[in-house]
Amino acid sequence: MLSHVLNNDPRVGYAHQTDLIGPAATGYTILSLINSMLSQYSSWTTTPLEQVTDATDASTLLLQSTGPVP
Repeated sequence: MLSHVLNNDPRVGYAHQTDLIGPAATGYTILSLINSMLSQYSSWTTTPLEQVTDATDASTLLLQSTGPVP
């Protein structure tokens, strides 16, 4: 998940509803995984993550496939 963020990959990720909760003994949830990833990211940089829309996803993918416009 962190490599997805660090590679500036705008493709959509997903989780199944069953991933939102886990066994009570382990306390695992997708939210704890995301929180751990964000903590690790924040320890490396002060650059904030931005939430993007479908339109910005599409434009980012286009730029990444064609390169910057001169």
